[in-house]
Amino acid sequence: MNTITVLPISADTSRPVWSVMIPTYNCSKYLRETIGSVLMQDRGIDKMEIWVVDDCSIDNPEELVKELGKGRINFYRQERNVGQLNNFSTCLNLAKGKIIHLLHGDDFVLNGFYNKLEGPLLSDDSIGAAFTGNNIVDKDSKPVLVSDVLAPAPGVLTNFLTVISRKQVIQTPSIVVKRDVYEKLGAFNKDLSWLEDWEMWIRIACNYQFYYEPTMLASYRIHDASNTTDSLETGRFVKDVLECINVYTGYLKVSGKEKKAMINSARQHYLHYAKAQSRQRSSILILMRSFPLVYDFASLFSVMKEIFKMSVKIVAAKIRIK
Repeated sequence: MNTITVLPISADTSRPVWSVMIPTYNCSKYLRETIGSVLMQDRGIDKMEIWVVDDCSIDNPEELVKELGKGRINFYRQERNVGQLNNFSTCLNLAKGKIIHLLHGDDFVLNGFYNKLEGPLLSDDSIGAAFTGNNIVDKDSKPVLVSDVLAPAPGVLTNFLTVISRKQVIQTPSIVVKRDVYEKLGAFNKDLSWLEDWEMWIRIACNYQFYYEPTMLASYRIHDASNTTDSLETGRFVKDVLECINVYTGYLKVSGKEKKAMINSARQHYLHYAKAQSRQRSSILILMRSFPLVYDFASLFSVMKEIFKMSVKIVAAKIRIK
């Protein structure tokens, strides 16, 4: 895999517990809220480093960092625009903390986020990552959706690999990862342009446990310029879903029958997701590519029925346009 390499830190380096790494690109209008949400929970310079890593934006985030941080926040600017994943690579390799929080410059966290996750991560070597519940907010920070509750109480999730391999259940501001996990497994796959985070969490789940805090302590923002919005509008997510599934199929540490069931479940989930987003043509593509993983006549009949329904809708839409 073409994964980001995260180089180990020398043993004599003084290290904080936390590295809060904020990658930015032309999102200064949201960055004030992002930075404020971290400073509100500042653990002090000995326990937390804070970086804003800018991918050569044109909206001058450095001035905002100076204004809000007053010297507390480190700032790094790429000499040229390197793209999202290369900017993530810079973030991860600059980080010296034991736990890394990659907090996008248009998202934010709520009070208690760092306190809730620190103890479990530091006390158990089998836990590689931890995440909380999250809200999805609009451009005005108004909540529009909340994440599913995966467990009623905080703790290590059982059978989480089965859950995460079926669909993405973690939004990026809600998750933190131990730095040595990135060092051992590699970080995000550069061949994936939208679901690189989903593949990363699956890879971690194959090797480590996940700790979960159900409290809604992070906010993921959807707006017109966001990567998620662009992916949905262009239909690029269809290609990425199929590529991501193809990648993680190669390393799932489960039996052949279980692996097939997990992959088929993922394809079916994203079929329905595509339908919900009114991407009929994209839905059909996913269905067509799902054929090799249809194992019985009942499933085949269901697939063909869905294709027929969506084809009728497309034809009807064309007639109305004419």
